[in-house]
Amino acid sequence: MFQLFEKPTIKKLLSVKEGQTFDCKKAQIDKTDLSNLMIGFANADGGIIAIGIEESNNKNRIVGGIQNYSIKEERFLGFPSQWIIPPIKFSTKEIACKNHQNKNDKIILIEVEPSDIAHANRKDEMYLRMGDKNIKLNFEQRQLLVHDKGMTHYELSKVKNITTQDLNEKLIKKYTNQIQCSSINQLLTGRNLATLKNGELSLNLAGILLFAKQPEKWLDYARIRFLRYEGLTEKTGERINITKDIKIFGPLPIQIRKTEELLNSILREFTTLNKEGKFVTTPEYPKFAWYEAIVNAVVHRGYDRGGADIQIKMFDDRLEIISPGRFPGLVREENIRDVHFSRNPKIARVMTEMGFVRELGEGVNRMIEEMKKANLPEPSFKDYGDMVTITLQNKIQSRKLHEVHMTEKQLNKTLLESLIPAHQKIVLYTAENKRITTRECREILGKSRETAVLALRKLSSTEMQILIKIGKSGPKIHYILHPRIYNEKPDSNIKVQQQETLL
Repeated sequence: MFQLFEKPTIKKLLSVKEGQTFDCKKAQIDKTDLSNLMIGFANADGGIIAIGIEESNNKNRIVGGIQNYSIKEERFLGFPSQWIIPPIKFSTKEIACKNHQNKNDKIILIEVEPSDIAHANRKDEMYLRMGDKNIKLNFEQRQLLVHDKGMTHYELSKVKNITTQDLNEKLIKKYTNQIQCSSINQLLTGRNLATLKNGELSLNLAGILLFAKQPEKWLDYARIRFLRYEGLTEKTGERINITKDIKIFGPLPIQIRKTEELLNSILREFTTLNKEGKFVTTPEYPKFAWYEAIVNAVVHRGYDRGGADIQIKMFDDRLEIISPGRFPGLVREENIRDVHFSRNPKIARVMTEMGFVRELGEGVNRMIEEMKKANLPEPSFKDYGDMVTITLQNKIQSRKLHEVHMTEKQLNKTLLESLIPAHQKIVLYTAENKRITTRECREILGKSRETAVLALRKLSSTEMQILIKIGKSGPKIHYILHPRIYNEKPDSNIKVQQQETLL
């Protein structure tokens, strides 16, 4: 069962990019080099090697095929089994095709399973797949790999007192259909999430985390905790500034979906006028950046760290995603763009096949690119020994500078002074914060919700045209200032309220 291609085709193989889990090689590849490449894949995330797909002289990928070369089956099955210590798990598949000379030919796909232990060759050389390269490890790197491979055994820990009744049937059936597997038992045992003995299914920790209805029954800290702080710092005791504290439970795929829904509803959007005079709405953070950070935390956290949950801390100026455990394997702050390692390979594989890990080994690079596109600072990745923190910063400081400038120099003073004090307060708050919601209006006025709604409705009416309503319904409705309030004389058609009749 090939994890990268449900139905591998020549078209897919010619177009897919070489990277963490895929490589192409000529049929003439030396059997030792091929075996060392397989070691690199097994020590990392596993992957597929396409034999007979090669580059032409002009660097385009072509089907060279294998028919013109004396490739014998033992070259792929026999020699690696003798050369690699201990032996790795792999399977092969032949695909009939036409080669670049339009002759009948075939290629061979080798799928290497990710391993729970470290592998070397008979010369005692150890390799690791890093991006699109196969790296020979030095002594220190070997020690780190062996240590972290030992930690991967934790996800294989057997769990007692669980039955199929404890599984999320809907979720597991969806996954079974996704990878076109014939039965749940075959799926769980085939993905090393369970063992079958005397007709009884016994799940391990990875299986529990992925598919149990309530994984917290066996691992009480297997959850995500969202914390919203008022201001820029975390305060405690009498000065505690937590405004939201939400715990998210369930199997890992559902935890991610629930967290995605939560952040979609909480993270702000900002609507501004661009140079063309059109309103443009931008999110506080690019969705890919925060979503990828959450997926990474769920997939790669150290589940052996008792009592520690994944935490998402939202401050006025930043979003922190905190994952228990240190950087996995050879990953370090300085090489995080180039080096990838799965601490929990069984979990990582399933989450990849379910579509959560969309760009295995490339997510960090895209996170950085998306933040740059949004004119935001690059994400920071810090390893504090017992936890890894990814920090995304927003534009609060530059927005505040712009807001102060707008408040002092850009508002039409004549129009502003013609408003009643309560409406002036609403306009000034909207100018400083770029937007206002019904809840915020109620808080700054100290009035009821009904009064706040009435005031906002009046200010955004065609009669006054002081505010513009953004959104039709739901929690994302907010109001921004009308362009007419920005340093121009009040339109003669606007009737400005002179008396306090609403409040």
